[in-house]
Amino acid sequence: MRSSAITPKSIPALACETPLSRLDYGLHEFGAPPRVANLKAYLIDFLPIVQRRLGRSGFQIDNITYYTPNLDRFIERREQTPQTYEIRRDPRNLRFIWAVLPGGEGYLEIPSWFWRRAPSYS
Repeated sequence: MRSSAITPKSIPALACETPLSRLDYGLHEFGAPPRVANLKAYLIDFLPIVQRRLGRSGFQIDNITYYTPNLDRFIERREQTPQTYEIRRDPRNLRFIWAVLPGGEGYLEIPSWFWRRAPSYS
């Protein structure tokens, strides 16, 4: 029985072109891809997402409280419009999270306010 798997090495052989020649053709035919306007927002878009409600002291994720004075206007209105916020966080760096602003206007960078002590089970 014959295997018909396509591997990365067999793709240029099937197309009878090298990847570099295909890149040259694409750039000539379609032009350069558009540049990213806001690189930081573009990178944040690919971070993992958690959903959290906004509390009196900000957001709490994994015993870490995140707060900035810029959240005060949302904290004041949280009773009128109870909602969960989409939070982006980098698991490699827990010092900051990014909350998607209501209406998708952009991201609000929120630093960690303090670390709460994890409960001891011993």
